[in-house]
Amino acid sequence: PPVTTPATTTASTTFTGAANAEDLLDFSQFTDTHEFLEGKVTLHWRFDDGADELVFALIARDHTGYVGLGITSQLEGSHGMSNADINVGWMRGNEFLARDMFSEGQGKPDVDSAQDLRDVSGGVASGHLVFRWTRSVDATGAQDRGFTREGETEVIVAFGDVDADGEISYHGATQREKTSVQFLPRSELPPVTPPPQSILANGDFEQGTAGWTNFFSSELALSTSNPPAQSGNQYLWCKGRDETWKGVSFTPSVDVGQSYTIEAWFYIRQPSQSAWLTVNQNDVHHSITTVDDIPANTWTLQKGEFVFSVPQPFIYAAGADPGIDFAIDNVRIYRTPPPTTATTRRTTTTTTTAATTTAATTAAATTTAAGTTAAGTTAPPATTTTPPSSGENVVDNGNFESGLLGWTPLGSETLSVTTEGTLLDGSPQTLLVSGRTATWHGAKQQVQLQSGETYRVEAWAFVSSAQPVFATLKNFGGSDYVKITPQTELPPSTWTKISGDFVASDETPEVYFE
Repeated sequence: PPVTTPATTTASTTFTGAANAEDLLDFSQFTDTHEFLEGKVTLHWRFDDGADELVFALIARDHTGYVGLGITSQLEGSHGMSNADINVGWMRGNEFLARDMFSEGQGKPDVDSAQDLRDVSGGVASGHLVFRWTRSVDATGAQDRGFTREGETEVIVAFGDVDADGEISYHGATQREKTSVQFLPRSELPPVTPPPQSILANGDFEQGTAGWTNFFSSELALSTSNPPAQSGNQYLWCKGRDETWKGVSFTPSVDVGQSYTIEAWFYIRQPSQSAWLTVNQNDVHHSITTVDDIPANTWTLQKGEFVFSVPQPFIYAAGADPGIDFAIDNVRIYRTPPPTTATTRRTTTTTTTAATTTAATTAAATTTAAGTTAAGTTAPPATTTTPPSSGENVVDNGNFESGLLGWTPLGSETLSVTTEGTLLDGSPQTLLVSGRTATWHGAKQQVQLQSGETYRVEAWAFVSSAQPVFATLKNFGGSDYVKITPQTELPPSTWTKISGDFVASDETPEVYFE
């Protein structure tokens, strides 16, 4: 039920819990302020260290309906109003009401089973709606959301009108704003590293479709709702698609030879659909991200790394079956940061090489993993790179010290083990793939996984000329091939690490290196 207290004045508006309008508009006790919606709504707050509480005041200028603050969920798959904790105050006639509410998705929020707002006061003062309250920093119930202590908390502020029954109504697309705010004093927090700066000028579509082009007759449509934008106020729908590879494209300016991280958020209403990013360089298409199915009706991040060989690459977003629309938002491109400590997630790690030939058309021009090639080139140099220590390796004989045990060719090519040269982590031998007559010729192994878990594939590869080497996943008995690692050209005559993540949808897939 709404929180109410008796009126304390005979004015036309009830100032609940406050002596008069001047008390409501006195914000001198607050230490921090944040403006929303170009100053239409202001949030004041202070942190009570002793009680571990936050004291708030929201003011909606020149407004007499309702105003609210929503704390978004950090749960995976949640976004915007999904699983949000909402504190709202409003006028019902001359009476001010407040509620602790909870939203499971789009639409009117429900009343929280536990009303955790304290010291509530509010009313209309000088034509402005004011809502003041106190709440705990941490979540105190199943439908509450706490404020992060490690940095900023994502919140939504909105205002709107009340209906004929005196209840809150939909605020509309232009009367809400989502952003992240630092609520706790920075002196109590560890240093927060800001996200890398994106080189893409309009990745959030706040400037419409500037810099974006439909990709082969796909219809582009901006939207602000249903669902709300993943970032900012609007995003882009790709419609009218009659092929899976049709979508939207852009052409950034990059530094050749520099590694970049490319990421985008996708939204698809239908289940069992995928979306991905692809680079087209010199008419060669390289998948940057995996093409695994993404969850329906939620924003999903797709992310990958790529080393560009041209200064203005053509990048496009595609996916989903013909006739199915997909949405995209918050696309970012930035220089890949230096590697940090290994993640604790379970990983699939191949610590040595799946070597390939440099040309599929010349069987004699094979490249050995260590030693000489058929053409007489010298062995690749030694490397002392140490494989990661975290994660259980589910690949059998990943260092090839048991010969070809567990490994088979993909086609008519030949697999062999060479013992020449010093290899990764002191391993005395590695795998050579020779006699290749097709780009997909390589080596494969069937692995045992747990469906639904995230895995990482890592391998080291050596080629004598700039060629892509990548890992592909094939569900056992199926016909779908998912690129796990980027199809990036590797530098010649040196060992190069390739890696990529995927979510297992089959317990016994085959991993290809090609």
